Amino acid sequence: MQEQVILLISTTALLLGSPGPVPISLAINGMCFGVRASLGYLFGILTGLVWVMLSTSIGLALVIETMPTISLTLQYLAFAYLMYVAYKIAKAPLPMPKEQLTSKQQTGDPHPGFLDGFTLNLINPKAYAAMLAIFSSVSLSLESQVTSMTYTATICLLVAIVVDSAWLVLGGLAKPWFSRVVVDSPERAMRIKQLFAFSLVLVVVYSVVI
Repeated sequence: MQEQVILLISTTALLLGSPGPVPISLAINGMCFGVRASLGYLFGILTGLVWVMLSTSIGLALVIETMPTISLTLQYLAFAYLMYVAYKIAKAPLPMPKEQLTSKQQTGDPHPGFLDGFTLNLINPKAYAAMLAIFSSVSLSLESQVTSMTYTATICLLVAIVVDSAWLVLGGLAKPWFSRVVVDSPERAMRIKQLFAFSLVLVVVYSVVI
C-alpha cells in the first residue's frame, strides 16, 4: 500500500505540477497581484479539479478521451479561455493605492478570480486526461471501487493543493520586487505585467502545438 501511495503522489505531482498554462498562470498572478489576492483564482482551479475528478468517476473523462470531436472542442475552448485569462492579467489595474491610480487604471478589468479558475479546469481536456490516467493506472487497490476512488481522489486533491499553492507562492516571492517597480514606475510595471501575460500566451500556444 505504501508503494502505491508514493506512486500515486509522484504521478499526480508530475501531471499537475509540471510547468504548463495553469501553473504558470498561478505564478504570474502571485507575482502581479500577490498570494492573498490570487487565492480566489487558486480555489477556482481546485474546485474545477474536483469537478473533473467527479466526471472521471462517472465515466465522462473516458467519453471525452474516446470522442476526438469533443476533446478537440474542449481544447479550443480551454485555449480561448486561457487567452482571456492572459488578457485579464494584462488589463487588470496595478496593485497600488487607489488614489495613485489613473482613472483609466481604476476602471480596468479585475484580475482573474474564482470563476476564471473554475471555468479553466472545467473545460481543460488535459485535466480530464490527467485524471483518467491517474484513476486507470495508479489508483489505490482497496476493498471496494468506491473506497478506492474516494481515497485516490482525496490524495490527488491534496497533492494538487500543494503543487498549485507552491506555484502561487513561487510567484508571490517576486511580489516585493514588482511592488517596488509599481511605486517607482507604474508605466514600467504595467509593461512588465503585460509581458508576463504574453508569456502565458506563448506557454498556451506551445502546449497546444505539442
